[in-house]
Amino acid sequence: MSIVATNSIIADVVSQVAGGLADVQTFVPSGADPHAFEPSAQDIAAVADADVVFSNGLGLEGFLEDLIANAGGDAQLVDLSEGIATITFEEGQEHDHEEGEVHEDEHEDEHEGEEGHDHDHEGPDPHVWTNPLNIVVWVAHIAEVLAEVDPANADTYQANAAAYIAELETLDAWAAEQIGQIPVESRLSVTDHEVFGYFAERYAFEVVGAVMQGAS
Repeated sequence: MSIVATNSIIADVVSQVAGGLADVQTFVPSGADPHAFEPSAQDIAAVADADVVFSNGLGLEGFLEDLIANAGGDAQLVDLSEGIATITFEEGQEHDHEEGEVHEDEHEDEHEGEEGHDHDHEGPDPHVWTNPLNIVVWVAHIAEVLAEVDPANADTYQANAAAYIAELETLDAWAAEQIGQIPVESRLSVTDHEVFGYFAERYAFEVVGAVMQGAS
């Protein structure tokens, strides 16, 4: 199968389920802001040739609707966050998108000192991946879709999904145990970006605010 994932996080999760049975490409590279991303002609061609396009949804990929329309083709578009209980941004809340929102450590110095992109957000918070149990929902969606597209390998996808879900549930239990050593009244979070709402909700942190500007 030819699969497109909108960012590297989704690509990794899809690869866990697909194993070696799919070619998984991604649009938004590590270190890039998905809200400011502009697809290339190569991205449009990849969608035109894809069997499935997996997206985060919840407004994270503002470029996707036009991209799908321009690409044509028969790719199935899957919103992985469908069914997740979402957190809602307060009306008019400023959401400061810094370069490096979806990044790896190696990109931090590269973006240091760069200006961020300010966005006013209303509606659901799209950053669902900071709660590992939300990724369990992603995995279930992915396994179901891959089994439909490639029924001959459905058992493999379901087995891969079950194994990965077990890892995610183990991770969640470990995180809860470690964080449980911190008194609830001391679980205060301040970051440079409003991205950890689902983490905070899952593990009983209070998000004091996102008051510092910076890319790291």
